[in-house]
Amino acid sequence: MMKIMVWFLTLRTRIQAIAERHARFILPVAFLWGLFWDSLTLRRPDSPFENATVIAYLLLSAGAIVILNLRRARHGIDPSLLMLGFLQFAFGNLTSALLVLYIKSGTLVGSALFFAVFGIILVGNEFISDKYSRVQVHIAVWYFLILSYFTIAIPILAGRIGDVMYAVSIVASIAAVSLLLAVIYAVAARPLLERLWHIATAVGGIAVLMSALYFTGNTPPAPLMLKHIGMYHSVTRTGDGNYIGTYEPARWYQFFLNTSNAYTHAVGASAYCASAVFAPERLSTLIFHRWEYYDRSQEKWVTTLRIPLGIQGGRATGYRGYSHSAALKPGKWRCNVETARGALIGRFSFLVVAGAPASLEEAIF
Repeated sequence: MMKIMVWFLTLRTRIQAIAERHARFILPVAFLWGLFWDSLTLRRPDSPFENATVIAYLLLSAGAIVILNLRRARHGIDPSLLMLGFLQFAFGNLTSALLVLYIKSGTLVGSALFFAVFGIILVGNEFISDKYSRVQVHIAVWYFLILSYFTIAIPILAGRIGDVMYAVSIVASIAAVSLLLAVIYAVAARPLLERLWHIATAVGGIAVLMSALYFTGNTPPAPLMLKHIGMYHSVTRTGDGNYIGTYEPARWYQFFLNTSNAYTHAVGASAYCASAVFAPERLSTLIFHRWEYYDRSQEKWVTTLRIPLGIQGGRATGYRGYSHSAALKPGKWRCNVETARGALIGRFSFLVVAGAPASLEEAIF
């Protein structure tokens, strides 16, 4: 028995020595492993299991933050690599889960600034590894993640999206981080008070930055998700509620397109932009189809139509709708699917060519 204990203690000492020698790599690896762990699991933002998973990681990471501060305040012990690694793993899982939902809910072009903020969290960890044990960094990252989650979860619970729901998300996230601070204060008052101004500045800065991104239309419109978009020559609704569209097929290598991005247009004929947008069950809202033409003389995109479409949540493959226009001229066009505030849900870019289509196919969508 004594030999087993000695062997175990020796092994633990060796592992600890290896961990300390490679400490700068352990936290990024833990974060990236957490990022990978859940990256392929999330499918719907309204799934009870997936929401329970995100909430569990939020609670676990909050608990880890409290324990780290308790150990330092009461015992004067520096945070262990094991606990920091666990916290990083939880943060990685949260980041991956939210990234999957946000990427599905928008476009990289329409939400580039928002995804840049997420990118800073992903790659910036290496640059702040020597400061990562500080409470203000932990809480700032936690607040950013819980705010990102609330902006998805609260509209699902309320059954609507919009400015009011975003304001509720801000208030709820501030209440949540205040509760976390209250718990930390109960176990580690002095260290928290020493950093309280820095924490308030970080949390306030994140809230202001995220609000600025939202109100300028640079935030992905989660929990809405584009499931289908394409350009059609005709759209007919059948008796069983489906839609049949005729379209020019995409080239064989354009497997990512539903219809061809070259649209042959005859004078006087109507062109149809059809989309299917997923919304969680009980959520209903207005979306818009914005038709834009690239004016080469002005070197900018010019809006020709902005048509509202009501959508109702619950259908797994998305709520379908379409808009049409006959006022097309040769050149570059795009049909944007967006929220009332202009956040981009999806886009189909196409080139209009005058003439009659060589061949058309028919499909149900």
